[in-house]
Parts: sequence; structure tokens; C-alpha cells
Amino acid sequence: MLVKEIGITDVQAEELKKRHIYSAEEFLRKEPLKYYDFSEAEALSTNNKRLMEKIENKIPVAMIGTLTYVQVKFKNKRSIIKLRIQDRVTNNILFAVQMGNYDAYEEYKSMKDSLVLFGGVFTYSTEYACFSCMDIQLLTKDIDENLKIHAIYGDWKRFPNREYKNAVSIGLNHIGRYDYLPEWLLSKYKLMNFKDSARAIHYPSSFSEIENAKKRAVFDNLLYLALKLDRISGDKNEESSVCIFQSIYTDLLESKLPYNLTTEQRNCINEIKDKMIDGIQVNALIEGDVGCGKSIIMFHLMLLMAENGYQSALMAPTSALAIQHYNDLVKLVSEFGYKTALLTADITPKQRGVIIEGIKNGDYSFIVGTNSIISDEVEFKKLGLSIVDEEHKFGVFQRNALFEKGEKGLHQITVSATPMPRSLASAMYGNNTDIYTIKEKPAERKPVRTQIYNNQNGIFMFIKQQLDMGHQAYVVCPAITSSGKTDIATVNETIEMYKEYFTPYGYNIEALTGKTKKAEVGEILSRFKNNETQILVSTTVIEVGVNVPNATVIVLSSAERFGLSTLHQLRGRVGRGDAQSYCILQTKAPDTERLKVLCECNDGFELAMKDLELRGCGDLIGIKQTGNEKSVALMLEYPNMYKKITEIVKDLTSDNTGNDIIVAYETRFPSEVIGRM
Repeated sequence: MLVKEIGITDVQAEELKKRHIYSAEEFLRKEPLKYYDFSEAEALSTNNKRLMEKIENKIPVAMIGTLTYVQVKFKNKRSIIKLRIQDRVTNNILFAVQMGNYDAYEEYKSMKDSLVLFGGVFTYSTEYACFSCMDIQLLTKDIDENLKIHAIYGDWKRFPNREYKNAVSIGLNHIGRYDYLPEWLLSKYKLMNFKDSARAIHYPSSFSEIENAKKRAVFDNLLYLALKLDRISGDKNEESSVCIFQSIYTDLLESKLPYNLTTEQRNCINEIKDKMIDGIQVNALIEGDVGCGKSIIMFHLMLLMAENGYQSALMAPTSALAIQHYNDLVKLVSEFGYKTALLTADITPKQRGVIIEGIKNGDYSFIVGTNSIISDEVEFKKLGLSIVDEEHKFGVFQRNALFEKGEKGLHQITVSATPMPRSLASAMYGNNTDIYTIKEKPAERKPVRTQIYNNQNGIFMFIKQQLDMGHQAYVVCPAITSSGKTDIATVNETIEMYKEYFTPYGYNIEALTGKTKKAEVGEILSRFKNNETQILVSTTVIEVGVNVPNATVIVLSSAERFGLSTLHQLRGRVGRGDAQSYCILQTKAPDTERLKVLCECNDGFELAMKDLELRGCGDLIGIKQTGNEKSVALMLEYPNMYKKITEIVKDLTSDNTGNDIIVAYETRFPSEVIGRM
């Protein structure tokens, strides 16, 4: 059901869309900001131990008394409503104030001298021996109807609380009792009907009912994840019509590389190649630490597909990374005569039309881009291999969109630069996925030396030493501009500071952020790669894929603001050549535990395990509370539930039940699908 069907305006619908709410079901399942328990009124007395404990812990309180005083005055054109409520049991007075809500004045005035139920967060002044409240949440004459748990919603600019509650009420009345989960499933796992769970979220009779409603939401999300993983993964050793018969160019490519492949790189390529030769569909995850050479594995396999007459699609999460892959691939395979297309959002309409036509006609063997690759207008002539350079910026469901564009038995590979335990990888990508772990790094690369340091002049001098040797440097900040927090390094302030110091020495400095015009991203990266720019000041947009072997220093400003996984990924931008490289953690908080861990360890897998200990899965997998990342977080939080769900998936997929659930879920919760795209 569309949100417009529950009586909200176009403006309010846009407000919901900003919060990723597209359907009435998503609106009804969105949890309130908080709950206040006004189910029992308290006597207003310092002898009431429970009341005083609530006041001390800032827990909301309900009381019943007579509204004896209502007045309003204005200060700087802002209304101030003053109230007094006399407790019906103790006769003690509560003094209440409400700022800036003049519309409530007439309503409060109409209740004067009436018995009312009042609720809010109380305070008690020992100096004046009085109770007061500056946080009015409830004032009504309908006492019996309101002695209950109240859902509290945040006041949105274009969606006042009163109108929000009204939309919730209309939505609950419009939703039928039909449930998209089978009755036997609800009964087996003691799950609430969807309508009952939606009602319990907004009008709960108890806190245990709220927990049961949340359980239903978690179950739905995990069931959808398990069903989609089952559909995407398929069975191991499934036959594929995408077969290869020769690998002359692939073998030749290895002989032309300026370095030797590591044993793990070569084993990964050969095992996948052997599967393809045997006509077995490849469904694989290649995970490895930063700098271990995952890209060359991708390029080998793409060339292998090309010389056997198939196209390959490589999808990256950002334009910067897509451009990097495109340039590296063209440079590596240009002599073999195959054409490569770059497809991102910043391609001009004219170029886009030519590229899309070329993809459809089979002119391009290699297609590199962002999620523009999976747009409806893109048709492949003979797509045999899809590679999602995932980096947890989009989940496993992205592969499904590419899968539908490929040949029957399309080979699918996901690449992740975030090392994770095998159990987590299996859960995230499915038990039917082959996992290849790359830990070895090229022999010529030296471990990056990492140190916590906060002397700005000392940092300047060290960077200048490296620049004087012909090397380059990154400086990464957690923010572009200041938001009032003076302790956070910003790109705008940092680049001015670096220009002031380094420009007189003839060194060039540029900035790259998420707000940089897309057309300029490639130019800035190209100048840095060609050493026309010596210092690149940026946000975390350079976290993945930027490969400049000549860069030997990275300064992570306000390092305490980054998670351990992000710090390690950023450190991986240096140490990509044969020169010794350095990572400076610039911080005013040198005792931060994760910074010390980073100084002591260069192994991404060890850091990943430490990250799980320190912060749980959130920082490790980059949770943004949308899409697949949220599902994985829930899976780790509710492992027993997820295990039971995986046990029943085969039963649900033995007929059309599983597919029906997927369709129904995606219809009712479109933002979950969009979050995975």
C-alpha cells in the first residue's frame, strides 16, 4: 500500500522518502522515537520512593491532579505557557512550562479546574522544595483512556506529531489481517500477525508486546535475506553453459607482468579457471587484505572470458574506483585487442548511448562501471562473468541484478577488501559460495610503519622529506567543513594550511571529496597518479581502489574519529610500491585502544578479529542500517533465529511459497530492496 493512501500530503510523502519510507507497511513498522510508560500515576511526594527514583534517572512520570493555573506570555516573540497541577492525593503542586507551542494554549485553558492526567520528565528542587516539568508529553482530561504506554515521535518539520499519529491510525485501519507469511510459520515460531505487530509498535499494551513486534520485524528481515541468498547462491557444482576452452592470452598475461603472482593469487585463478573448464558455475567470494593483489585476479578472469567469446562486467561502488579499474584494465590488456567500456553516472548522454549500443552489439568485451551497469537500458550480448567489487557499499543482492542480464549459468564473483572470519563471510554471502582468502602480499612490498603523532610542524617536515625524494602523500580528514566541532580536522581548513606550507617549495596540493564534481574526479586522480599533484587532501572517498605506488605517506587527521577497519583500509593506500611507506595517526587522543592496535599490527585479518572484539560487527562491515548490512547485523544479534530460518528455507523453496514471500516482502518494504541496490 502506498503511503499516499493513508491520508498524508505530497510534502509529507517526500519527507518520508528522505527517511527511506515508501509504503504504508514501512511507515507502520517504523518504530517511534521512544516510549513513555504512563500506565500508572504517581503520587507527588518526596516520600514516594519510586517517584524519586524516576526523577533521579530522568524516567517519565504520570500524575493525576487538578489543573489550577494556565497562563501564557511572550518573550522575543516566543510563547511561554505556564501551568500548575495540584496532585489529587497529596495536594502538592507541580509547576510546568511549555516553550514555543502557542497552539496548545487554548486547549490547556479549556481544561482549567478539571481533573487531568499529566505526563513528562519531572525534576525536584531541594532548594525550593518543589516539583517541576519542562518536558510536557501528555495533558488530557481523558484519564482512563490514557493510562497506558505512549509512543513518542520526533517532531519533523513538515510532519507534526499530531498529523503523524493520525496517519498511523488511518494506516492501521486500512491494513487487512491478511499476512504474507503462512499461518503454519507464524504458529511454529509464535510470531504476531503483521497487523497486530504494527499495532503493538504504536499502541502497545506492554513492553513485552513491543518486543514481540520487534521479533516479527527481525524474523521477516532475516527470512527475506535467507530466501534471497538461497535464490542467488543456487547449488554448488551446478552446471553452466558458460564454458571456456582456451587460456592462451591469460597465460601470456602472467608472463608479461613486472612481478610474480603470489601462490595464493595463482591458486585462486587456477581453481576458478578449472571450474569453468569443467562447465561448473562459479559463485565465489574473493576476500583479501588491502594490497594483496585482488585486482589482477579479476583482470585475469575477465581476459579469460574474453578470449572464449564472452563479456565481463566489473561493478564498483564509486566512480573513482571504477575509473581506477578501467585505466588499469586498459593498460594491462590493450595489446590483446579487446575493447573496454566505462559506464558511470557522469558519462554524457551522447557517450552513454554509444557505449550502451556497443555493449548490446558485443563491441565491448570488458564493461567497467558503477551501478549504472545494472540500469534497465543496459543489455549485454553475451555476459559470461559478473564481478562485484563490493567493499560492503552494496550487498549480495546487487549480483542478482547482473545475474538476470547474463547468460544461463553466468559466473559470479564478489570481491571484498574487508577481511572477515569465514563464518561471517558464509553468512553474508551464502553457504553455497566458494570463499577464496588472499593473505599473501607481493614480495617487494614492505609493511607500512604506523605511528601516533600530533606535532603539525613535525608532520610537515616529514612529508617534505618524502616529497623531496620524489614521493607523494595523502592527508585524510573526517569532514569537509566544520559543523561546530572545532576538534575535527576538515578538508577545507587542512588544504589551506598545507598550501601555505608547501606551495613556496613548489609542491602542488589538491582536494578530493564526495562533493567534488564527478567530471573532475578522474582528472584529479590522474594528476595525482602522474605526480603533477604531490599532496592529495581528501575525505574517505580514497578508502578503496586508489592505487598510486609512488605515494609513501598518509596522514589520518583526527584519526580517533575513524573506525579500525576504515583506518586500515586508508593505510592501504600507501605501501603499494617497493619504497618504505608510513602512516601517521594524527590525534589528540593518543590513548585510543584501536589506534594502538593499528600501530602494532599490519594484518587485516587479525585487525578484523580485534575489531569484532572492540566494536562488534558494525565497523567491520560498515553498517548503515539499510540493505544487506543491517540484515547481517541482525543475523549476528539473533544467531539462533537465523539458524532456524535457514533450516526451513528449503521447505519454503520446494514450491512457490518462498518466491511468494520474496515478492510480497519487496512489495511491502521497497526501501529494504533499494538499500540493497
